[in-house]
Amino acid sequence: QMHFCQVFLSFTKFRTITIFSFFGTFFMQLEICDEEFSYSFRAARKRVLFNRKKLKNNTKEIQKTQNRNKNYILNEGMKIKALVDLGVFHADFTLIKKSYAKFKQINRFVEFVDDMLKNVTPPADRPFTVVDFGCGKSYLTFILYYYFTEIRRWNVKMTGMDLKEDVIDSCNAISAKYQYTNLEFVCGDIGRYNENSPVDMIVTLHACDTATDYALFHAINKNVKYIISVPCCQHELNKQFKSRNFQMLGDYGLIQERFCALLTDTIRAELLKSRNYNVQIMEFVDLAHTPKNAMIRAELRKQPEPDCSRHLKNVENLMNEFSVTPTLYTILNKS
Repeated sequence: QMHFCQVFLSFTKFRTITIFSFFGTFFMQLEICDEEFSYSFRAARKRVLFNRKKLKNNTKEIQKTQNRNKNYILNEGMKIKALVDLGVFHADFTLIKKSYAKFKQINRFVEFVDDMLKNVTPPADRPFTVVDFGCGKSYLTFILYYYFTEIRRWNVKMTGMDLKEDVIDSCNAISAKYQYTNLEFVCGDIGRYNENSPVDMIVTLHACDTATDYALFHAINKNVKYIISVPCCQHELNKQFKSRNFQMLGDYGLIQERFCALLTDTIRAELLKSRNYNVQIMEFVDLAHTPKNAMIRAELRKQPEPDCSRHLKNVENLMNEFSVTPTLYTILNKS
């Protein structure tokens, strides 16, 4: 079987005029590499100049490296039945092309969960309990349920919560179809969540604007040990922004919007620290996949921090400087 480059070379010997017209129309130079050589073609007047050069590096090994699949925790081919119903997998559990970005996002989220819980032993007397606030169509919720039950083999109880009744009904139907006995979905406002049973982890993926604040509030209020939140649409502070010393930030709409999004998450992190959480803010996924890519990851400290109050002071200084009153600060003060 003849290699493509050899075919191309044979073709050029007898079809020089055709190749030249192709070059002249679209491009003037072409380079092709196989496992041993680099072949270059350059259009020059009424002929094609050709050169072949032996490669210095082992291209075969380079190609192997470039083509190696990322070792995700979850991969296509895994029999995650709910993802077929949700339009992420085909019936044979191969990935639907248009769902690649979504699958990459939820896979990345699971990697952060796995890293946070890698040395954790689940409760012996009850299920490890997880709440997904603003679950939407629940791609993440179903994936996490699979991760906990099939990969970690934990006894887990999961709840997804969202405002859209039709979406919740659909998710409950999928859960019932596959007999996911410890996975339920409830319709309701995050701000009115009042479940009294213990919760070990709260997650949010793109809960819009202040919905993230209410999710963090419930986590703090219930002493939830693990929090992973990817915020979305931080509009609240952008509407309030005024500054005596840094008003130039408000002279450019784009700058103000981005700055207020960063300010919002900075305040959230400091408020979590003021309630004895260790907090990280990190990049969730590459910007090419979503611009909403900041993740707040927090874990309740085993021992109190000597001076948690300084974080609250930091927040109040920011509030005074930029004339903002964030929702999380307000509801924490009322509780």
